[in-house]
Amino acid sequence: MRLNLTKLTADHPVHTFTCGCKPGATEIDDYLRTSALLEQEAGFSVIWVVIDTEATREVDVIVGFFTLSPVGVRVNPTVTAAVGPPHISSPSVGRWLLGRLGVAVKHQRETSDVTRSRPLEI
Repeated sequence: MRLNLTKLTADHPVHTFTCGCKPGATEIDDYLRTSALLEQEAGFSVIWVVIDTEATREVDVIVGFFTLSPVGVRVNPTVTAAVGPPHISSPSVGRWLLGRLGVAVKHQRETSDVTRSRPLEI
């Protein structure tokens, strides 16, 4: 298996992805299949997919995915004054929110650590 991290495109076989039958899995599968690309195109989030570049079957291509969404965190001036850092001059600070995470059922034991650690390398 050779893994590659890339942004979701219309060419990815999302219709074959499943993260299993545990509670919440259907919602994660449905999101990737029906909403993820639309949200990315609208600029609400970026969807990163982990691809097995050596997969021989379409069903095995997407190993997992996660979403990152830009958010603004309001900075309370009282807290900033008390604990710093003193260089924050804006009333809000930009951050990224990890919104959804799905790992293909076939890979849940072997690659979940890879998928969870990958956002730190973007």
